[in-house]
Amino acid sequence: MRTTIRSDGGYSLTELLVAASAGTLVLLGLFAMFDLATKNSAEVTQRVDANARAKPVMQRLMNDLHSSCTGPAIAPVLPGSTNTQLQFQTASGGGVSPTPEKHVVTLANGDLAENVYAASGGTNPNWTYSASPSSTRILIEDVSAPEAADGPPFSYYGTQAGVIQTTPLPVPLSAADAARAVQVQVGIQVAPSSQPIDDENASVTLTDAVVFRFSPFSEDPTKANGPCA
Repeated sequence: MRTTIRSDGGYSLTELLVAASAGTLVLLGLFAMFDLATKNSAEVTQRVDANARAKPVMQRLMNDLHSSCTGPAIAPVLPGSTNTQLQFQTASGGGVSPTPEKHVVTLANGDLAENVYAASGGTNPNWTYSASPSSTRILIEDVSAPEAADGPPFSYYGTQAGVIQTTPLPVPLSAADAARAVQVQVGIQVAPSSQPIDDENASVTLTDAVVFRFSPFSEDPTKANGPCA
């Protein structure tokens, strides 16, 4: 009678360890890919949120600045404006010389806020304004100055020989510099509203500029290149 001996061969301990190590590496790789995809998705979502918050505010500022020529040769930007506080007068309406309001937009403590002051007397160009704001609102929260390469929140530019200068006017604006400011550049860096924010790249930076109508350069030295010609 012949006896058949079956082989008890299987995986050795070394082979099991190698297989376990390979499986662990595969799982770690899959986890890393999943984690990266999750972070990228969260960053995109946060950037979309920040952009959605920032764009209406920037558009509103641009619209107000575009409505700031209240009369011929009336400088919209007011003296005392700085890199973090923009003071200007604006008005809208069908009149030839509408009564303006004074707007003061300030970036401080993570908020971009706006105070509006009603005219209390005077006529163009010597309006006087109430000492107390008629309205105060926070335009947007979680906002800061943009990176240095993008410039400060508010910059002001004059003209030279009918061409807008590339070097901003010194601040705070003097009465003379405010009178010749024909361009205002606005830049803000806005964070998403969702918290916490793990990635600084989730913030967005928006910059835009308004050029007021200005008189072209003339050979007549008595004619200045001013805004709102």
